Amino acid sequence: MPAWTLSRDAKVIVAILLLLWVAMALHTALAMRRHGRRWWVWFPICAFCSIVPAVIVSCADHFRQHRPPNRQAAAGEGPRQCPHCHTMLNPPGEAGPEAAPPRCPNCNGPIDDTRLA
Repeated sequence: MPAWTLSRDAKVIVAILLLLWVAMALHTALAMRRHGRRWWVWFPICAFCSIVPAVIVSCADHFRQHRPPNRQAAAGEGPRQCPHCHTMLNPPGEAGPEAAPPRCPNCNGPIDDTRLA
């Protein structure tokens, strides 16, 4: 029975594919770490079970990082974050010039208009 062998070029291609497989699994594990998950659990899941989770998480992470800035946030009209309790707040309605500064409904602290989320 003849032995099954790979040519040198095929060995290089297989080695590159295996290296990319491990790199994608590591990238997914580190992306999940940024989201508060245990990276050492996600690495073997992606490395030994399937490359599909690695591709999905990597694509989502890529598009999240390269998302164009929100027009509302650039104009100062987007949701704001309370500097005291870090609660996300909707933008306030129109107020007159002598109106009191807006306050957080959660902690009742004053909200600085320059601190956007």
